[in-house]
Amino acid sequence: MKFDLVTFGEAILRFSPVGGDRLVRADRFDCVLGGAELNVAAGAAQLGMRTAYLTKLPRSRMGEYALERIKNAGVSGDSISWDEEDDDRLALYYLETGAAPRKSAVVYDRRHSSFTNVETEEFAPAVEEGARLFHTCGISLALCAQSRAVARQLVESYKAQGALISFDVNYRANLWGEEEARATIEELLPLVDILFISEESCRRMFARTGEIRQILKDFSTQYDIRMVATTQRKVLSPQRHEFTALVYDAASDRFFTQPPYQIDVVDRIGSGDAFVAGVLSGVLKGETPDRALRYGNAMAALKSTVYGDLPCTGLAEVERLIAEHDSGAAGSEMDR
Repeated sequence: MKFDLVTFGEAILRFSPVGGDRLVRADRFDCVLGGAELNVAAGAAQLGMRTAYLTKLPRSRMGEYALERIKNAGVSGDSISWDEEDDDRLALYYLETGAAPRKSAVVYDRRHSSFTNVETEEFAPAVEEGARLFHTCGISLALCAQSRAVARQLVESYKAQGALISFDVNYRANLWGEEEARATIEELLPLVDILFISEESCRRMFARTGEIRQILKDFSTQYDIRMVATTQRKVLSPQRHEFTALVYDAASDRFFTQPPYQIDVVDRIGSGDAFVAGVLSGVLKGETPDRALRYGNAMAALKSTVYGDLPCTGLAEVERLIAEHDSGAAGSEMDR
C-alpha cells in the first residue's frame, strides 16, 4: 500500500495575539496552520510513517499556503480536494493563551469553510490506493452533516479494505452538544479498532461511571475495540503540566501506563494529537502496546515544548527521550 496512515479532517489557520496579549485588545497576531487530523499525520510522518491527508482547501493563495505547510510537515497532499467556488475560504480560529489563574480560550470562525462542502467522491482515488490505518476524529463529525457523512463513508471504505480504523472522540463543546455527539459517535464505534477518549468525555458525554480502567475495558468489550487510550494530564498551571496516559489492550487484557512527564509548556495545542500520532506509529511499527504508549507520551511531551499546532521532532529525539524517561536519568543539560 502507498501509505501507512491516511487521515481526514479540516485544516485550520490559528491566530494568536503576539506576546500572550488578550484578544480584545490585540493589534498583532501570529498565525500557524493546524487541524487535529493534520497534526496526527504530521507527527506520524516525523516518526517515519508514510502519511497522507484528506481535506478540502480553497483554490486561493490561502489554500496554496495551507498546502505548502502540509507538505513541509512531511505529509502527502496529493489527494487534497480543491474548492473552486467564489466564496471559498479557509477555516480560522483564535487562541488567547492563558496564564494562571486566567484560562486559555478559543474562538472559532469556521462556518461555511471549503471543507464543509466536501464530497466522498473527491477522495475515491485515495481510497483506492489503500492504507494500513485510517484516522479521523469527532471534530470532523461535529462541523456539519456533510463532513459527518463523508467521515463515516471513508471509515466504511477503508474498513472494507482491511485497514485499521482509529478514532479520537476529541469532543468540542463549541461545535456541538453532548447528546448529539454521543448518539453520532456510538453509531461509529463498532467500526473502530483504536479509540482515543478523554476521561471527561467518558464521564460526561457518555455518562459512564466507576473506575477509569473499567470504563476503558467496557468500551473495548461493548464495541469490540482492540485498543482504548486516555491521556492523563495534570495542569499545575498553563505553563507547567504533568502528562502520561493509560492504554487498555484487548488482546492481552492488560493496562499500560508509565510515570508522567514533567513539562515546561510552550504551547499545549496539538499535544493530544501528538500523543495519537505516537501511539499509531508504534502500532504501525508492530510495537507492543506498552511501547506504543511510550511513543505517544514522548510525542505529547515534546510537542508541548514547541510553538504551533504541528509537532516538530524526529524518531531519534523521541527514542532518546523515551530511554531517558524510562531510566530516570535526564542526560546532559544541552546537546552540543
